[in-house]
Amino acid sequence: LHIFTSLLVFTGVAQGQWIINEGLTRWAVVRTFAGAITAVSLNLLLLPRLGLVGAPLALLGGQLAIVVAVPALVPALRPMLQLHWQALRHPRRAAGVM
Repeated sequence: LHIFTSLLVFTGVAQGQWIINEGLTRWAVVRTFAGAITAVSLNLLLLPRLGLVGAPLALLGGQLAIVVAVPALVPALRPMLQLHWQALRHPRRAAGVM
C-alpha cells in the first residue's frame, strides 16, 4: 500500500515546485492542511476497524487530498492536474524522450 502513496508523494513534490514557480504559495498551506486533516480523520476512522492496514490507507487518502482533491477544487491549481494527466498519458513525451 505504501508503494501507491510514494507515487503520490513524488507527484506532490512536483506540484509544490509548480505552485512556487507560479507564485501560488498560499495554496501550498491549504494543500498541506487539507492532507493533514484528511489523514488524521481517516486514521481515527480506519485504525479501530482495520488495524494496521488502516494507517497506510489513511496516508493514501491524505495524499489523494493533496494531489487530486485540492487542485480539482481550486481553479488556480487545475492546470497542474492537466499537466499530470498529460504526463500519465504520454510519459515519454513528458520526459522529453520523444
